[in-house]
Amino acid sequence: MKTPAYSYIRFSSSHQASGDSLRRQTMMAQQYCDNENLELQPISYHDLGVSAFHARNIKEDSGLGQFLKALDENLIPKGSFLLVESLDRLSRSAVQTALRQLLSILEYGIKVVTLIDNRIYDNKSDSTDLIISLAIMERAYNESKTKSERLKAVWQHKRNNPHSTVKTKTCPFWLELQSDKKTFKVNEDKAHVVRQVFQLCIDGYGVQKIMNWLNEQDFPSGFGKQWGLSSVSYLLNSRAVIGQYEPHIYEGKKRISTNIFIENFYPHILTDEVYYLAQSRRSERRRPEAAGRKGNFSNIFNQIAKCQICGASMHYVSKGSDTKYLRCRESLRKNCTNKSIRMDLLERFIIERYLSPQHYKQWSNYASMPKVQPVDLSALNNKLESQREALKELLKLTNDFSNSVIQESIKIRSEAIQKLETEIKEYRIDSADTEASIHLNFKEASQLVSDALQIPVNRATPNKLNEEQLFTARSKLNRQLKQTFSTIKILHHPESGDRIIETSIFKYIADHEAKTARVKNFIWYALPINTEKGA
Repeated sequence: MKTPAYSYIRFSSSHQASGDSLRRQTMMAQQYCDNENLELQPISYHDLGVSAFHARNIKEDSGLGQFLKALDENLIPKGSFLLVESLDRLSRSAVQTALRQLLSILEYGIKVVTLIDNRIYDNKSDSTDLIISLAIMERAYNESKTKSERLKAVWQHKRNNPHSTVKTKTCPFWLELQSDKKTFKVNEDKAHVVRQVFQLCIDGYGVQKIMNWLNEQDFPSGFGKQWGLSSVSYLLNSRAVIGQYEPHIYEGKKRISTNIFIENFYPHILTDEVYYLAQSRRSERRRPEAAGRKGNFSNIFNQIAKCQICGASMHYVSKGSDTKYLRCRESLRKNCTNKSIRMDLLERFIIERYLSPQHYKQWSNYASMPKVQPVDLSALNNKLESQREALKELLKLTNDFSNSVIQESIKIRSEAIQKLETEIKEYRIDSADTEASIHLNFKEASQLVSDALQIPVNRATPNKLNEEQLFTARSKLNRQLKQTFSTIKILHHPESGDRIIETSIFKYIADHEAKTARVKNFIWYALPINTEKGA
């Protein structure tokens, strides 16, 4: 019976898989078994594209890790051979670590053969063999360490000089690296898709709905596959669309942001205003009151309607095509006495009072009022740049990063930079939302309401819309109402039955006949602002 032999093949970079490394190591193992009358086992252990510098190849889910586990479970008989091209395939870790690893394999009674020189290492090897193995391991470790330090220096230089150094092909999927290796060209077909994604986000589409739309249109993701929730979210967060590059560093396998954004590194495919407006829309949808059904944007009062009694959000409830209403969330928990109010009454309020020729100009003027407290953005940017320069100088002047005083100084500077960046980003998001306010004339507003509610309004008749178009129309109406009112307080009095809507400048009460029937005439009548009938 032939003695079993197991091959272990490793190379550190994935591009070597298409080269000669795999074929060469496989052929050498088979040739050695033929010459020494060994039986090469069908089970071989591979680590293809795995570095041994940080001992990643000995983890349990790796090839060598599986071999070590098989040894520990006595699945490999003593006297078996482990065939490797050279000892540096087993490990490029520090010499002490690499030697312990080799000796642990030998202690199981395994013979390790280096195919490059046909040298055999076993538990009977003399000191000469061990000295040779130590020399090989030290050379392998030093080579890897030098290569690692050179690569780190190269990437640090790229991070410090982003506009003048040679760039790599790794870039956003809508860009292509030019032949000069320093500039990028925009792929307009792919950039058009990215712009559509941001516009859908602004129009009220969430990540799930955008993902479905992209996959239905057969637009491939940046990896050439279908879009997922994470890839859509990553795209919407990416500042590369406004030309910014965020350098990262690696600690082991972990990719860590440097929290520095380099302007104009990439070509812009969006304006700053569009990018930050999309972030504003996403922030709104993450608020607790935005939770709930979003399929066709059923609740056009989403994030607007509040309970006049307790201040909680009004929750959309549907019990069939004819039974739709808003109800205080706290009343569902029996914590509030406010009663439900029919959606058809609230829709009539939009038509009668929001679209009233008598008041529409006043509503529009109110919607145009600035909602964001003015901030000196240039002063914030100057302060941010000053903090960044101070951190750079601190890093240049010190070599002792173990010093607690230095560590604390770096921490303080970094936190100040992050705080300023967050402050600037939030201001730009709020400003983008204000600047992008929908300013519609009376005719345009009437058409929007007609399309969103699918009923004739004033002289406007509804366009025939598909599901996506209807969603967009209702989303835009919600946006318009939000900019006009910010909040409307709703009361359906538990005792008198009065239905009251209070805005920032007007208060209205519904006709009592509308309690049980749909009246054809006006329903909502103005009240003096300090009077609440039946309260």
